[in-house]
Amino acid sequence: MLRMVEDSSAAVAFTQMQFHNAAYLFARSNGHGLWSLVLSEGNVMTMIGQFSDGTTLRFSAGRFDAWCVLLSNARVANYAPKDWEYFTRLRQLADRHGAEPLYHDFVGVYDRTTATLEPSVLAFIARVSMKYAADATRVEVLFAILYATMVAEENKHKAILKKRIKRLAVHQMLLEHMPVAEVVVWSKGRRWQELDAACRQRGF
Repeated sequence: MLRMVEDSSAAVAFTQMQFHNAAYLFARSNGHGLWSLVLSEGNVMTMIGQFSDGTTLRFSAGRFDAWCVLLSNARVANYAPKDWEYFTRLRQLADRHGAEPLYHDFVGVYDRTTATLEPSVLAFIARVSMKYAADATRVEVLFAILYATMVAEENKHKAILKKRIKRLAVHQMLLEHMPVAEVVVWSKGRRWQELDAACRQRGF
């Protein structure tokens, strides 16, 4: 059985195809080459996106749930990106394009994030990334990773802060200039009430 969530506000064309001996239904965002919300029953796999540099992102079952974000490209296959890796890339992009504009665009993704992977959000990411010119694909992939991790947070059964924990880290790094090595460990071991207060102090 195939399942799909359709966003009627997004222009999408649906294509059925075979992938790893299983049937999938792809929602492809016109003009952006993005595949989104690809689900199969049984061996669950969700294709998040395929990008112009050949990178693909998907959800798959991890150690604790079905929301492990996996990246594949010419160098790696089914690799789970680490926080410090994509935060380091975000810092590098901020050095080139400015921390505040990048944070503003991230918040645009954050505001649109729910527990459901939405083609319209992937299309928004593709559009907003175009302003970064030569870095457009890097920003698109990075924002898609952040988006996917926030969707995963929204689906964690016992999580209280949900996607806010990711925004807190991005805020600390981009606007407070906290070192990446400190950002990735700052919330560990802290009570949720303290983290909630930290988010509220920053306006979210």
